[in-house]
Amino acid sequence: MHSRCGCIEFPRQEFSSMQKRSLVLWNSIIVGFAVNRHAEEALEHFSAMQKEGFSPNGVSFTGYAEAALEHFSPM
Repeated sequence: MHSRCGCIEFPRQEFSSMQKRSLVLWNSIIVGFAVNRHAEEALEHFSAMQKEGFSPNGVSFTGYAEAALEHFSPM
C-alpha cells in the first residue's frame, strides 16, 4: 500500500527486516520499486529472489519488465 502512494522507504525497511519471505512479498517489493521508478533496485531484488530459490511468476515478470523498460529506456 505504501508503495502505491510513492512511499517506498517504509516497504524497503520492512522487507529488509523480514526473515521469512514469500513469493507474494518478493513480488510486492519488486513491483513497488518498479512503479516508483527505482528500476535498479527492482532488478536487483528480482535476481535476489531467484538466488533465494523462488521461481518468478507472472507478477514477478511484470515487475521485471516494467523495471527493465525504465532502466533501459532513453532519458
